[in-house]
Formats: sequence, C-alpha cells, structure tokens
Amino acid sequence: MPTQEERLSALLGIAGSQGKDIKAIKDDLGVIKESVEHMGQQLSGFEPRFTSLEEKLEQVLQQLVTLTTKSE
Repeated sequence: MPTQEERLSALLGIAGSQGKDIKAIKDDLGVIKESVEHMGQQLSGFEPRFTSLEEKLEQVLQQLVTLTTKSE
C-alpha cells in the first residue's frame, strides 16, 4: 500500500501533467481563433464580389430578354 507521501507525489504529478495539457489546449485554441478570424475576413471579401456578379448576371438576363423580344 502506497504511503501518504507517495500518493501526494502521484497527485502532484497528475496535476502537473494536467497543467501542461491545459496550456497546450490554450495554445491550440489561440491558433484556431486566428484561423477563424482569417476565414471570416476572407468570407467578408467575397460578399462584394458576389453582389457584382449578381448585378452582371441581371444585366445579361435583361439583354437576353430584349434580344428574345426583338426576335419575336
């Protein structure tokens, strides 16, 4: 049967190991946060481009309607 000192040493070892794990998780979380922010910036850059494409598509559709109407 382990002594009280041995049990205390084991608990301190476990606590130290968990502390390292928590630090690693915090570091990983920081990297993930930066990645998500970067993706958000990229996505917000797409919105004006889609708006521009929608406007151009509308112009093309209007021209098609005009051409179709003229040919009839």
